[in-house]
Amino acid sequence: MMSPLSMIKNSSLKEEALTHRSFTQELKLQLPDNERLEFLGDALLDWWMAENLMKQFPLDNEGTLSKKRASLVNEEVLSTKARQLGFDQQIKLGPAEARTGGALKASLLSDAFEAVLAALYIDQGLDSANAWLAQVFTEDVKALENKEFEKDYKSRFQEWAQSELKKTPLYLLTEEAGPAHLREFKVEVKIENEIWGQGSGSSKKKAEQKAAEVALQSSQTRNLKNPKPMEKSGVLL
Repeated sequence: MMSPLSMIKNSSLKEEALTHRSFTQELKLQLPDNERLEFLGDALLDWWMAENLMKQFPLDNEGTLSKKRASLVNEEVLSTKARQLGFDQQIKLGPAEARTGGALKASLLSDAFEAVLAALYIDQGLDSANAWLAQVFTEDVKALENKEFEKDYKSRFQEWAQSELKKTPLYLLTEEAGPAHLREFKVEVKIENEIWGQGSGSSKKKAEQKAAEVALQSSQTRNLKNPKPMEKSGVLL
């Protein structure tokens, strides 16, 4: 895919899009960072994706369209696109941020992707921004045709628990470890005082989804008339 940086003529705007706030804060520079551009780029990307998903999937309801958009507009996907475009090699970071692996952080790279999109829009207009997004995402949108978009595990487990047990699951963060750019979170899901599932992931949300997935599996085998707390050693994290 073509980098939008080659299309942006305003060098100051291009530099701003690739300047993380750590660069200006740590070096005490009076320069703009990319947070304002990221704010605009986020809105532009959401709008483009919503419009194109509606065209591609005219029979989908709002809930399914939202899930499809979320599957493409997220830190993991955008940071991968940013690396493919070389933004991880070009972004300006403060010395401390760089030492702790800032150029590898999904959140930082996804923000840079959206900031560069906004810079392209400001510099070249909406048509150019739309054309570039079409180049980047059209095949990804089409590929959603063959994917299932069921409710996420947390929603499914909550609906089951409220229907069968008349209770609402509670998610508890039990452990957080690792360096800033490679954090691992561990979560357990309880109904009252009983552990129904445990999971781990690179974010709290991912760990909660994994715990809910384990809990759903557990719900198929547990004796609801005599429920017993789940043993930690019996759960794969």
